[in-house]
Amino acid sequence: MDKSIHARWLVMLNPLFPDDALLSSSDTADDFLLSASWKLNTDANQPDKRSRTVVIEVPQKTIDDYLQKSETRKLDDDQKLYLQVKEFIHLFNPDHDTPPDETPPEVRLVACGSVLDS
Repeated sequence: MDKSIHARWLVMLNPLFPDDALLSSSDTADDFLLSASWKLNTDANQPDKRSRTVVIEVPQKTIDDYLQKSETRKLDDDQKLYLQVKEFIHLFNPDHDTPPDETPPEVRLVACGSVLDS
């Protein structure tokens, strides 16, 4: 995967998450993945309780199509991705009832071609 796209989307999407969010990104053989979780501060019995993990996934096919576009169309697609993730985060309920000794569940958003089509 083109690492400049990786960095571009990471910088673009980072402000959508709480300031204390832990973000990590990776690219598999097929996809770009951005994971985020943050401290909830909603449970006095679990002061370190973290949110459910948000995973934003952009499949390789979508990335390949994106890379073939002009810079203007890429900027349009970036804006579409940004708005979709923003809406997803706005509607997202980060709380969960997972016991403290278990990993919180994840919620995945797959941004495919229809999201980025210009």
